[in-house]
Amino acid sequence: MAPAPRFTPDEEQEIVLDAAVACIEESSLLGFTIGAIAKRAGLSVGSLYKHVQSKEDLLVALATRLSRHTRQLYGEILGSDLSSPQRIIALSLLNPEKTRLFNFDEHLNTLVCSEAILRRASSQWLAQMREAAESIDQMFAEFFHAAADSGELSVKDEGELSTLSMGCWSMCAGFQHIALMRHVRGSEQQEGLLKYPLEPDDYPIVCTQRLLNTYQWQAPLTRIGIAKACAALVAMGYR
Repeated sequence: MAPAPRFTPDEEQEIVLDAAVACIEESSLLGFTIGAIAKRAGLSVGSLYKHVQSKEDLLVALATRLSRHTRQLYGEILGSDLSSPQRIIALSLLNPEKTRLFNFDEHLNTLVCSEAILRRASSQWLAQMREAAESIDQMFAEFFHAAADSGELSVKDEGELSTLSMGCWSMCAGFQHIALMRHVRGSEQQEGLLKYPLEPDDYPIVCTQRLLNTYQWQAPLTRIGIAKACAALVAMGYR
């Protein structure tokens, strides 16, 4: 009788992804090799290929894991005991040093948007990555719908809700992307741009506050509300 396998397929897949993270941290997002990952995972290259078909697949798989982590984190913030505007601004007030899944989160998210990566990734992992991303989109849509249904937010139609959701996401993610690009280019302003956690008077927070307050909330976002969001994040260990 053949010996029972040491790990289930799902467990083995997690071992492969954990090994990939370690190898990337030792080299880079482009410098790791399949052989090094297999060796660290204690698997043959053939066994590794049961889970991912290429380096691009590994990157997409890790981006999928990151999206699921982000979904869980944002879900906790959006479900906290704050007003809806305070919960939204809290997402921009998070300290990445306390919420990051990998030390290369931001670079990974940028890299997997490349068509060169997407073309070489398997349909299986691409589908999982898209499902994880769509789950985040759905969470935000449900959040803003709930605010409107409760009367906390007054909007004219569905289009206004979608615009608000996209605008808030763009403010949050867009700042991170711009800060990363400035850092890569060696801007003289990089230290100021990459100082985390952001303070209530930093321009991304001020701009997001102004965006939120162009909509009709029962209680608009104030500086006191922003301070309350900061305090809540500190209590949760995210700031």
